[in-house]
Amino acid sequence: MPHRHAACRAILVTCIDYRIVGPLHGMLADRGLAGGVDVVSWPGGALRLGAEDGDAVFEAVAIADKLHAPEELVLATHHDCGWLGGSEQFVDVNAEAAYLDGRLDELAAAARERFPHLRVTRVRIDIDGNPHVVEGRVGAEQR
Repeated sequence: MPHRHAACRAILVTCIDYRIVGPLHGMLADRGLAGGVDVVSWPGGALRLGAEDGDAVFEAVAIADKLHAPEELVLATHHDCGWLGGSEQFVDVNAEAAYLDGRLDELAAAARERFPHLRVTRVRIDIDGNPHVVEGRVGAEQR
């Protein structure tokens, strides 16, 4: 049975990279979520949901969901991610953005299948530390 905590409104799946902590905290504050987020921090962040060990990340989300019953799941990734091999793996910044956005869309759809009751928000932190936020459900009506 979930413990209802008014303060926990979201689960954030993010990378361990220190460079994105400030931008993510700012984005959460702007959205009124600061201080009310369970954080799942993993190398590669939300991109790891689609990796071989993705079930472990999903399990961490499931535990937070069961314990605190938030309303939202925030999936975050960033440019120059070391888990992907850095920005040099891409032709240019636009190719990197397109890849990251596409993967976030795919992974958000997978997350919606596992957690249909959660609103899914996708966040990509660009090379300058600016968050690009896409809210809502992928491919279906959002509650």
